[in-house]
Amino acid sequence: MRKIILLLLVVMSAGTWINAQNDDAARAKALQEKMKMEAKEGWQQLGALGFDLGQLMIINPYVGQGQDRLGVGGAIGYAANYKKGLMTWANQFNINLGVQRFGSGVISAGSTQKQPFEKSIDILSFTSNLGYKVNEASKWSYSADMTFLSQLTSSYQGSNGKYYLSDIPAFSTILKSKFLSPAEITGGVGMNYDYSDALKIYLSPLTAKIFYVADDNIAKLTTTDGVNIWGFTDGKNTRFDLGANLKATYTTKLMDRIAWTSGLSLFSNYLKDPQRVDVIWLNTLGLEIIKNLNLQVKGDLYYDYDKINQLTDNTAVGGVSGFGRTVNFIEQALLTYSLTF
Repeated sequence: MRKIILLLLVVMSAGTWINAQNDDAARAKALQEKMKMEAKEGWQQLGALGFDLGQLMIINPYVGQGQDRLGVGGAIGYAANYKKGLMTWANQFNINLGVQRFGSGVISAGSTQKQPFEKSIDILSFTSNLGYKVNEASKWSYSADMTFLSQLTSSYQGSNGKYYLSDIPAFSTILKSKFLSPAEITGGVGMNYDYSDALKIYLSPLTAKIFYVADDNIAKLTTTDGVNIWGFTDGKNTRFDLGANLKATYTTKLMDRIAWTSGLSLFSNYLKDPQRVDVIWLNTLGLEIIKNLNLQVKGDLYYDYDKINQLTDNTAVGGVSGFGRTVNFIEQALLTYSLTF
């Protein structure tokens, strides 16, 4: 019995060490790779689950030794694809949520509030693409594409710049976002061009984008200069764009077990400042260590003139100071383990 208990402890410790750096989008990317399906007639369905846990507890720590930490993250993906003759219909639903807590005890002297969980990522998305090939031999297909993007839980930002799952009065938190606040729905019609298994292009001359904030108080959030952070005017909580959208994805195997995937999306709004192109550029370098265990390194770039970002300042509390219309860049590295079902 002692040997069995010891073995379980070793396995649990190894899993904790592997995922000690849990965070976040790389976990979801690994699931995407696991959810690729062959194009077969009829319905195909596939689900995937990724989970990581990082835990550290120190009892009676040495001075300067550190503090307790608990990090939990999970990603769920589900895909349902249909094919009949020249028609294909691909649907995918994804959730990626990660939280963490540093330290133990109460947040301040005289308080009964325990150390709260901070949010590291919260993404809810649904995509659907309907395609119909021009003919059996053609690389072109007519296409209708739709994307929905929001989040699951509320985000409260404190005076220290951090985001929490709940209101923390001691940190003067303000509700900054929640489910459907904001939400973005994009839909368009166009053409798909499958140049090869590696390179695929989608071109839509007619794409509508609706940006919506359900909560009126969140919709009214402004910068210190009084500029609405969502780009709304006249007290509105909805913004409608109509324009052209170009998407391209490229995947290649650099060497055995090492692959690179890059996706670029460009959107120009016919209705306002078409020269200001929205950019999304996603890059992932992946190394398969063993089956289901992957090292992912991501570099993602976003730019939308209508959205105002917080500006990174390593000398400021919370690491951000002020607002600006600028590029948002996210880099992540993660060891992740995923399963499909």
